[in-house]
Amino acid sequence: MFKKISGWGNNIKFYSNIFYPKNICEIKKMMQATCIARGMGRSYGDSAIQPNCTISTLQMNKVISFDKQNGIIEVESGISIRYLLKQIVKAGWFLPVTPGSKDISIGGMIASDVHGKNHHKVGNF
Repeated sequence: MFKKISGWGNNIKFYSNIFYPKNICEIKKMMQATCIARGMGRSYGDSAIQPNCTISTLQMNKVISFDKQNGIIEVESGISIRYLLKQIVKAGWFLPVTPGSKDISIGGMIASDVHGKNHHKVGNF
């Protein structure tokens, strides 16, 4: 599906052929072409836009497993910080590093090497 997208700053908009895979197998099939993965589109720049093939991870937003006793959670890359916090806070856990927005994806945080206000003590995400 061709759609107009931009980065968080909404500075320049690009038309991109966007794919919405539901699982890792569908992503593997798309990796034959030159593609880039995109989370929630909250990057300050336009780093997650590829006109020919942008893979949106928004549908890959599930909790795979959660060890509530040890605080270890495995999630898909498209899950948002907002949703993740709803899951872990009620179990008594919190993320050691949090950025300024809850409306970003875990995959985007990892790809962008996100850090919080306490990164000088605990590092990045």
